[in-house]
Amino acid sequence: MGTAGVAFSELIAYTDYERAEWRAWFGTGDVAARRLALTTGAGAAEQRGIRTVGELILHIFVAETHHVERLTKRPLTEPPEGVAQDVEALFDFGARGRRALEAYVGSVDAAGWDVPREFEIFPGRPVRVMPRKFVTHILVHEIRHWAQVGTMVRMAGDRGPAPDLLFSAVMGGGADE
Repeated sequence: MGTAGVAFSELIAYTDYERAEWRAWFGTGDVAARRLALTTGAGAAEQRGIRTVGELILHIFVAETHHVERLTKRPLTEPPEGVAQDVEALFDFGARGRRALEAYVGSVDAAGWDVPREFEIFPGRPVRVMPRKFVTHILVHEIRHWAQVGTMVRMAGDRGPAPDLLFSAVMGGGADE
């Protein structure tokens, strides 16, 4: 693994921590309560067809999956129908994408991180970036959207979890040490 791959390990660990905290929170209570939490609406914050908390989480996971598929030159796969309303299926889909990201990060040699490549994210709008920047984008994109999930849950009247880097064990220390 190149130097960039080692640097990503902390961001991957932090986003894994966030996912675990949210998965545990959505997994509490009965099935109806979990489904209700996923269907919490975005209200005025709705954009690009993302209308619910579950759809926003799915967006996080689909973006990671598709971006890794772009990096590895594989065809884009789509999530199963209805996955945004099923806690286990949703987070299992995310876990598959995460395993693919980790495999990709572990496979790139030091020289490969800084070779610009062209990717088509939106039809007719190619972007030319280095894989190092693309992987950084994947992880920062996720962190930004988990903050939005937290806001949506709080605005719906629930505290939700508070997965914060400062209080996690990632990079040492945390609330439990």
